[in-house]
Amino acid sequence: MQDARRLQADTLGFLLDAVADYGDLLCYPIGFWKVYVLSHPDYVQHVLLDNWRNFSRQTFQFQQFARVTGQGLLTTSGEYWQRHRRLVQPAFHRRHLSGMTAGMFRAVERMSDRWQEKLRGKAAVELDLDRELLRLALEIIGESLFSLDLTREAAELSQELLELMHYVIYRSQNLLALPDWVPTARNRRFRTRLKRLDQLVAQMISNRRRVGHPRDDFLGLLLGLDGEGVSDREIRDEVVTAIIAGYETVASGMGWVFKLLIDHPAAADQIRQEFVRTEMTFEGLAHAPYLNQVIQEAFRLYPPSWLMTRRAIQADQIGPYELPANALVVISPYAVHRHRDFWPDPEQFDPQRFAGEPLHQHKFAHIPFGGGPHLCIGKPLAMLEASVTLAGLLPHFDFLPPDSGVMPIVNPQVTLRPFPELRVKIENRG
Repeated sequence: MQDARRLQADTLGFLLDAVADYGDLLCYPIGFWKVYVLSHPDYVQHVLLDNWRNFSRQTFQFQQFARVTGQGLLTTSGEYWQRHRRLVQPAFHRRHLSGMTAGMFRAVERMSDRWQEKLRGKAAVELDLDRELLRLALEIIGESLFSLDLTREAAELSQELLELMHYVIYRSQNLLALPDWVPTARNRRFRTRLKRLDQLVAQMISNRRRVGHPRDDFLGLLLGLDGEGVSDREIRDEVVTAIIAGYETVASGMGWVFKLLIDHPAAADQIRQEFVRTEMTFEGLAHAPYLNQVIQEAFRLYPPSWLMTRRAIQADQIGPYELPANALVVISPYAVHRHRDFWPDPEQFDPQRFAGEPLHQHKFAHIPFGGGPHLCIGKPLAMLEASVTLAGLLPHFDFLPPDSGVMPIVNPQVTLRPFPELRVKIENRG
């Protein structure tokens, strides 16, 4: 009981202590299940790559996500997932990403202009940077994936999506919660918010069909799959999945990037120096070495996907350990990224780890977006968004701690969220 209370109160600390005490594979009872927690990259590689077909995403975690996303790429497995992955993969090819870059810069510039207006006549202002980055992420998703200007809707929609994700976490942490069809206040609010999201998506699809859908974006690709037998429900699920996966994940990750740069201002200055000789294009940012080292190291310390689960379809063997059929497997990139055999001084921020040949050597020692066939399809988009955000803001603003001096701690939710909030002070660099 004491362990259960600590697991809920200090999830990440409990996880790291358990790994330190019991090793690279530990079995732990949670509720009705025996949970197998893997933290060695070899074991992670077995589940995510070597024998990935034996490990399904039919787990309690993904069932809760599916309340919002439906049967999209995030929550499905097997032939259904393979078919959808093949159909939507072209939307994330380099050619498309290159075309998205200018739109991302426009979204960042709009946010920069809002900040400049706040700073007018002032030496500095404080912002809730998390809220700003969430809004920015939605604007970028709208422009990049759906060719939509969500500037006016972003603030309200951002809060709606956060509340939907809070509900997912609530259901995940309260196994005995009343079914969602019981008309409790919480359940009614969830259904109302989900209905509004569905109406927004339905309107997006309807508007695009009415004017035709030749646009070379994610929504246009989906609507062009009518001949592939893709239903309207499947289109809805993939659109919602793209919004959910590309929203809080990237914004939360970027919040921690800025927090680290506030803690390490010399790193921010080195990125600024690199920007002087960097072309602000897709190719230019992709070849800015220190910029990418900083992002990779930040995502090591604060991985956008900090927890993933799988269910063993058949009995298996992982290293010397026997795994029974239907075993629940938990992989935490947060713990894997702190494995001392692969990461010296793992809690230290050191972008040089990613200079040249990676120091960790093992390709499954760094898995901020998962790995294997289920590697997040949006990883290149997320990395580009992170690069554009820094390129659009660091040359114009200094980022400092708030007057209170209090910086947030990590609150593991769907992503690693800041608690209580990520307040920062910004100053104009002129």
